Amino acid sequence: SGDWSSDVCSSDLESRWKAELKSFLTKLPNITHLTLKDFCDDDTLHIVGWNCPHLQYLNIVLGPESFSEQQLSDDGFSDLIDKQVEHGSLRELDLSECHSSTLTGKTILYLSNLTSLDTLHVRKSHFAWMDLSVKFLAGGFKPNQSLTTLSLTFDENDNEVGSVNIDFR
Repeated sequence: SGDWSSDVCSSDLESRWKAELKSFLTKLPNITHLTLKDFCDDDTLHIVGWNCPHLQYLNIVLGPESFSEQQLSDDGFSDLIDKQVEHGSLRELDLSECHSSTLTGKTILYLSNLTSLDTLHVRKSHFAWMDLSVKFLAGGFKPNQSLTTLSLTFDENDNEVGSVNIDFR
């Protein structure tokens, strides 16, 4: 029963901080730059998408140790991207320090819907399942004509370590 009460307290705490984040962001309607460090899940992206209509720069930092604690996935990014398609404000997305095994090629392809996005920083691991994503999304995928800068960071467990920056301008 100790585990159950611990789970309830953890769930209550999580609900509370998400409600507080939403309340806080509604008081900052003109925020343009946001960094989420060591906390971000699908619900958080939903809150950001709905409450930050002028967001131009989003940086998400999640360490590898937070895999089991937080669920940041393609579904959460889908919500954020859908809202940003309406807002048309997000210019730069930095996921170079976002270690999430459930963030895949599906999100990378879906980002093509953001015509305002011109700079993208990602990890090689975010391209996981790209072949499968292309097969399922091929009909809805359109090339992103606005992206001018791509930064790709290789993971420590890859044969290559480092980063590549590409500027299309």
